[in-house]
Amino acid sequence: MQPDTTLAMPLHSALYIGHVQHRRLRPLQHQFRYRLFMLYLDLAELDQVFHKRWLWSTRRAALARFDRRDHFGDPAVPLDESVRALVERETGHRPTGPIRLLTHLRYFAYCFNPISIYYCF
Repeated sequence: MQPDTTLAMPLHSALYIGHVQHRRLRPLQHQFRYRLFMLYLDLAELDQVFHKRWLWSTRRAALARFDRRDHFGDPAVPLDESVRALVERETGHRPTGPIRLLTHLRYFAYCFNPISIYYCF
């Protein structure tokens, strides 16, 4: 097996693994804790991150898919541009650096993404 040399520079995107937990005391006591993972994606790296990955894709049906329609704004507009426009509209400052997203993908064609966090640099 040969190493993948298509990536000349290291990526900023990463996979984060952790736990989520919840505890409620009223009206009934209830708690849970379970493992989860989320992807931290540099939006400029999407094509590189998903390149030659048969389980993951941005363009075709796959077990795990980044689908633009599942995220903020008009799907016809690039996601980073939608985020930059929102930040500019709300703050008067347009970010010029990377836009990164902590999120879940669409798995088995099903989207359950209770939170997406955008990091604007």
